[in-house]
Amino acid sequence: MRSAEVRAKKLLGVRIDHSVIHFWEKKLTPYMEEIVNLILKELHDLEYSESFIDSTIFTNKKGIG
Repeated sequence: MRSAEVRAKKLLGVRIDHSVIHFWEKKLTPYMEEIVNLILKELHDLEYSESFIDSTIFTNKKGIG
């Protein structure tokens, strides 16, 4: 649990106590597949323009190209 606490801090930038992570693990485990599927559906429903970064936009803003 302590290593999960450290990884959460690095990933999210906030400290989440290992006891909270343990609680989430016990309460959310039965729902994890459903949660992941909902997140994947949301990502799949994104418009192409919302999920793709056109590098020429940045190039043009810098006055290059």
